[in-house]
Amino acid sequence: MSYFVNPILTELRPELLARLKIGELRRVGGVLRVAKGYSRAGSIAAHLRDVGDLVDPMVSASLHLTQVAAAASVVNLGVSVAGFALVLHKMAKLQQSVNALAELTQRQHGEVMGALDGIASQLIELRYVAFESRELLEATLDEVRRVRRDLLDSYLARVLTEVDLLRRAKQMTEHDTSRALRTFGEARRWLEQTIHALPARARDDAHWFDRLLRFRVWCLTSLAEVQLLRRVGDDRGAAVLTRALASTGRGWAHGWSEALLPSSEFHGAFRFAHSAFNGLDREVYVRLVRLQEVSARGTVDNREVEARMEVARAMPRLGPPWIERQRALAGLLDFAEEATARIESLADEMEMCVDERLSYAHWEALAAPAKHGGIAVIEREERT
Repeated sequence: MSYFVNPILTELRPELLARLKIGELRRVGGVLRVAKGYSRAGSIAAHLRDVGDLVDPMVSASLHLTQVAAAASVVNLGVSVAGFALVLHKMAKLQQSVNALAELTQRQHGEVMGALDGIASQLIELRYVAFESRELLEATLDEVRRVRRDLLDSYLARVLTEVDLLRRAKQMTEHDTSRALRTFGEARRWLEQTIHALPARARDDAHWFDRLLRFRVWCLTSLAEVQLLRRVGDDRGAAVLTRALASTGRGWAHGWSEALLPSSEFHGAFRFAHSAFNGLDREVYVRLVRLQEVSARGTVDNREVEARMEVARAMPRLGPPWIERQRALAGLLDFAEEATARIESLADEMEMCVDERLSYAHWEALAAPAKHGGIAVIEREERT
């Protein structure tokens, strides 16, 4: 389908908010898509962009920007690729959080548990790691020590150095660009290899923290590489890379979903249709089902009904601890789904820029509207 893109940022208009409210539009990563059951289902109605530090609560609620979704902003919500200053800030905060966590390895179990809440406010991966037993906690902290040694003190340190140099540079030489691209590419490929080497297994696997942290660093490193390609005018190369990243991320996220919420058990994500999970945001449920849909069978309605019945029959032996654990797993997978969806919407943006011949300078220099609530949009209209 052919579109005319009016490259002007506008506020999230009442018409769009109304369509979101009735379910005609759904936010998927950094875009608004037409929902199933409506004309042109699946098409992109608008691209979103972060234009303020604080998002208006009404806008946040309309877009279903949950706390988990906010934490997944390793990829910006909006169409704008994260600038080098923002990437540097996020990487530095990540490094600080892991270092603080590593220091807990010398403390007693009770002290560790008391200190985890503060660190988890910055490092969302911790909120969904099982700490029911001292042994699992110790195994996870062993992973933290290894991650800091293998990941943060080597590859992340190199990437941080390059990002900082690019942030400070007024002009980039060909040598600087080649060196940075080589560093980003080597780090990204190494991360992909190590994540592939950690296959998703049991839900109490202590490697989950390591796996998710590497995923976050992979997102940031990949975005720095995409940002640099666009900065030097290689929009097509940036588009090809971002689409490949989206495919890789989607494969990981789906694999993790099947490992943690296997379809053979309560129909996977459809377990959350049971009334025991009424407190779970409906959009989180929708995202988890979307994550599972790659290999799901049957109709959504049938699976919802069957899952409710199976959970109801099993509830007497499952109990409250099981419910809380499922909520934790929902958060973990929502984090992975949200980050992946944002990479996919970034790929949509890259390809649109190539198709419409929108330059990096033009696209990134769009001025924010006076009224925006923290989020602005670029609407897409069908060409006539």
